[in-house]
Amino acid sequence: MPPKWSLGYHQCRWSYESAEKVKEIARTFRDKGIPCDVIWMDIDYMDGFRCFTFDKVSVLRLVIGWEHFSDPESMVNDLHARGFKAIWMLDPGIKKEDGYFVYESGSENNVWIKKADGEPFVGEVWPGPCVFPDFTQQSTRLWWANLVKDFISNGVDGIWNDMNEPAVFKTVTKTMPVSNIHRGDPELGGCQNHFHYHNVYGMLMARSTQEGMKMANSNKRPFVLTRAGFIGSQRYAATWTGDNLSNWEHLHMSLSMVLQLGLSGQPYSGPDIGGFAGNATPKLFGRWMGLASFFPFCRGHSEKRTADHEPWSFGVECEEICRLALLRRYRLLPHIYTLFYLAHTKGTPVTTPVFFADSTDAKLRNVENSFLLGPLLICARFVQLIIRGKGRFGYFDGSIPKPSSTDPSFANWDIQNSMVMACLICDIVPEICDKMTVRREEERCRIMLGGSSMASASSINSKSSTPLPWLLNTLTLAALASRFGPTTPKKPLGSFTANP
Repeated sequence: MPPKWSLGYHQCRWSYESAEKVKEIARTFRDKGIPCDVIWMDIDYMDGFRCFTFDKVSVLRLVIGWEHFSDPESMVNDLHARGFKAIWMLDPGIKKEDGYFVYESGSENNVWIKKADGEPFVGEVWPGPCVFPDFTQQSTRLWWANLVKDFISNGVDGIWNDMNEPAVFKTVTKTMPVSNIHRGDPELGGCQNHFHYHNVYGMLMARSTQEGMKMANSNKRPFVLTRAGFIGSQRYAATWTGDNLSNWEHLHMSLSMVLQLGLSGQPYSGPDIGGFAGNATPKLFGRWMGLASFFPFCRGHSEKRTADHEPWSFGVECEEICRLALLRRYRLLPHIYTLFYLAHTKGTPVTTPVFFADSTDAKLRNVENSFLLGPLLICARFVQLIIRGKGRFGYFDGSIPKPSSTDPSFANWDIQNSMVMACLICDIVPEICDKMTVRREEERCRIMLGGSSMASASSINSKSSTPLPWLLNTLTLAALASRFGPTTPKKPLGSFTANP
């Protein structure tokens, strides 16, 4: 089970350049009332990209008086006081440098991957020439876990394993030669070349990282995010869909990727909201937030030299869209948390394709713009929903039918003992909505909840003038209120703590 706080919204960038900038981001989230639980530190927090170090002096200190990350514990204490967690990146490439304690320790313990001639393999990554731990050995995994355990003492709440395919610069394959040698444990296959172990390298690194976090505090659930994985990696880490682009095609692809990862056994995944590379528009960012706020892993992330991609960076209208979308994610956290428990105990995905509702309906297997968030919530495009007694409903495009309609084109599903809720989120209309429009739309919805009643959302399609593209409608809010209590969170935003 993941820690509960990790199901909230995460904010990341490559990179927030100083502790002061991180604290400014945290303050802004709270001042604006936008839900957020986690802020991430990308690779630039390190001293020269050396893992397990902090860059304590920067040019910023000389120019404007800012220190970089001179006192990470103090910064983390400030974040914790505001209800945030802090996640820090660790890569597998260890700088080959005499005097660097991680390199010295690894060499003493003979943990590096070897070339065919028996010498440690050296490849170029962010710090320059690097060596790479051989995570196929239990002794190496224990060595790394102890480094992680000591690293946690700085107030680290979670760890991000990036570049762990492993990625290597200045090579055609973008990774190390397949002729490199791993001295793997017998149960993993023993001594084999990299061709044999390449696909499991990232998973074994995530496993070692998670074990180190458990060693640091066995009473806390660890959180690890990994870029590379394999079958079984869901036992150790969440994953994300990689370096995407800020465009509509990648927004559409993100849904299919999350669903396919779930079907492949990884229930905890999500994209970089708004796109990692390039500059999102307000329309794109708002729609992406509306969709991804229902994904298992919900994180905004962007690269260097792009415009700011925090929720307030696109104007007040888009900011309000993001605020409402995330508030509604937080109201759904009891449901999402339950789905993670089912994933943990039964292996069921958190998000599923709509054909999970009726495996006999072949038409549902072609639906790529809608999904289920458990049997309780349907996230759909061009949706009108009719609830017809005891959880039976029809899902379709077009005009609202009469309750007695028996049109065979409807996809009729039975969901036992569930309250069905409609969600209007993505690809519906082009305009950015404002508060008044949202209120007018909610007033038009007639909601009647009960055993034999009918509830319908007003007609919305791609040509509609109603600007409600990213928001749950009133039906969802009423259903949530009846099931989970008041819609206003009782705790301050960001105060979700992990239970052992």
